[in-house]
Amino acid sequence: MKNQKRFKKIFSLVIATFALFVYLLFYESNLQIENEISKSSENTFELAFVNKVIDGDTIQVSINGENFKVRLIGVDAPETSHPSKLVECFGKEATEFTKNKLLNQTIKLKPDITQQNIDQYGRLLRYVYINDELFNLSIIREGYAHEYTFKVPYLFQNEFKKAEKEARESVRGLWGEACKQKTL
Repeated sequence: MKNQKRFKKIFSLVIATFALFVYLLFYESNLQIENEISKSSENTFELAFVNKVIDGDTIQVSINGENFKVRLIGVDAPETSHPSKLVECFGKEATEFTKNKLLNQTIKLKPDITQQNIDQYGRLLRYVYINDELFNLSIIREGYAHEYTFKVPYLFQNEFKKAEKEARESVRGLWGEACKQKTL
């Protein structure tokens, strides 16, 4: 009986020590990630010129004379140019919104350290800033796109989800009557 009590105390102490170790390990890891995020937030913009809008969430830019396709992080606009999909409700409007805001404009591109640099289709994954406004957030807030998380949460995920909720509740853009009727 005495050995059982002693074993339980030792076992409890080992479990508590292990739990503390795991907590500290993850705490340190989170601190490192937060430090990396804050470092990456400091002036890591890249200037680019938008020379083509492919659809609401994909653009083509010129950087130092070389063209790159850019996919907006955290954004999924209705399709207009997907090779195996029909044009989706509000897709043309989303593409026009992006054209009106970005085409022939100099923008700032910013990567996100929580995301891949390039997606499976060879597109740069970036946040797009126009006149210091985060366009990725604007297109969602105005109801031209959904919030979209691909595998791993990204830095502005909470803000984008909140913007989508507000657009949906305000019945803006693709949350309006035009697209509701198409899905019935």
